[in-house]
Amino acid sequence: MRNALFEIVTLQFLFFFKIRVIIPTIKFCLPSVNRSSQSPPSLPLVRVIAVVGCDGSGKSTLTADLLNHLRSKGSAKLLYLGQSSGNIADWIRSLPLIGAPLGRYLVRKADRTHSKKASAPDTATMLVIYLLSLWRAYKFWRMLALSRRGGIVITDRYPQAQASGFSFDGPGLGAVNGQSWLARKLEARELRLYQWMESHVPALVIRLNIDADTAHARKPDHKLATLRDKVAVIPTLNFNGARILDLNSHDPYEQVLDMALNAVSAVPLPAPHEGVVAVVGCDGTGKSTLTTDLLASLRSNGPAERCYLGLVSGEMGDKIKHLPVIGIRLERYLAAKAERAQDMKLKLPGTGTALVMHLLSLWRVTQLRRVIRLSRRGVRVIADRYPQAEIPGFHYDGPGLTADQSHNWLVRKLVAREQMLYRWMAEQKPALVIRLNIDAETAHMRKPDHSLTELQDKISVMPRLCFSGARIVDLDTRKPYPEVLSAALQAINTTL
Repeated sequence: MRNALFEIVTLQFLFFFKIRVIIPTIKFCLPSVNRSSQSPPSLPLVRVIAVVGCDGSGKSTLTADLLNHLRSKGSAKLLYLGQSSGNIADWIRSLPLIGAPLGRYLVRKADRTHSKKASAPDTATMLVIYLLSLWRAYKFWRMLALSRRGGIVITDRYPQAQASGFSFDGPGLGAVNGQSWLARKLEARELRLYQWMESHVPALVIRLNIDADTAHARKPDHKLATLRDKVAVIPTLNFNGARILDLNSHDPYEQVLDMALNAVSAVPLPAPHEGVVAVVGCDGTGKSTLTTDLLASLRSNGPAERCYLGLVSGEMGDKIKHLPVIGIRLERYLAAKAERAQDMKLKLPGTGTALVMHLLSLWRVTQLRRVIRLSRRGVRVIADRYPQAEIPGFHYDGPGLTADQSHNWLVRKLVAREQMLYRWMAEQKPALVIRLNIDAETAHMRKPDHSLTELQDKISVMPRLCFSGARIVDLDTRKPYPEVLSAALQAINTTL
């Protein structure tokens, strides 16, 4: 009676705390699953790279290095597609009162599912296994969403339906052979879920091979029998016909990494947005004048728009000033906050300043979304400035909130959120970047209201930005303006 009551409480806890994950997963996944006995058709994921292998083969190290390499060339994300039972158990143990006993209970259930000698599982165990599979499907859905937005997605592990068992990232219920009607029902639904995930074929699977003894020496907390099972099964998986690169984890790590990077280099990078031209450069280079003239020229050949992607300065400040009653005061307030945000040498801002900075970044996201919508409608867009995530600082159109530690939980949340926003914006590559170069003295002569030190800082940073690998044309704005305009138009005609 006591055990039954504890299982009921456990199931209620899992359902109530995971309902926000399970419901959207079911709605998204199940309509897409082919309900026949045949597997769904293969759906290639051209920007997904999966790293698989037994525990101790070096998946975590390799995925981290691949992520750093790809981020230096553009946009990349890392996603763990394993069972996550360890992370979930750690989170559950941290809960007050019920955390410790509930964590021990779920660990026993998980161990039971991995044991081949165990008899048919009880209802609670089957439901826990099914919930873990739904959690994996939710993460897989997130991976699909990330890949559709552009950029490369690297996955640590990859689900498959060829071999049953969570140890092999396959269906968990298929390995326990439940006999009740509920077990058969859940097993069939879980199998369809894994077949749906398997139908999305990654562009590349990097399989790290290792022997069980070496894996156990690297992971002594893992059971040797389990490692032997993984070493025997993982090399037999074909991941629905995906391209597989087999690497030997016994080789020197530098050699393994080089071979993986060579294979990854063949994976296509995010395509730029057609018709989008970004004009960037230090203040005083003539961005506003050039973008206005480029717009007039492009409009003579079709629809075109100009979008300003800067912050509270110039055009945006003028628009705010014209608001009734509060316009002038609001512009002064925002300009002061923006100036405070520009100085990266100051300590992390307080809550008020951080909120304003985050709102400014959200405004920039809104403007960039407008650029993307125009591009998809076939409108050519001239962007004055363009966001980037390589170097922080509003001065350089990067994130204004740095990753420094703060005791304020809200500021930490805003920092993390802003980093994510700028990474997304950096993924939206323009078709062409026209970078206007100038020396600090000439820029200061044209903009005497700007600090010379600030201009020198901007000029030193701008050449280091790669804008996620977009095509960049450098122009010297010290030359006569007609030559600069002619060179910019020629670059646009060549690209677009």
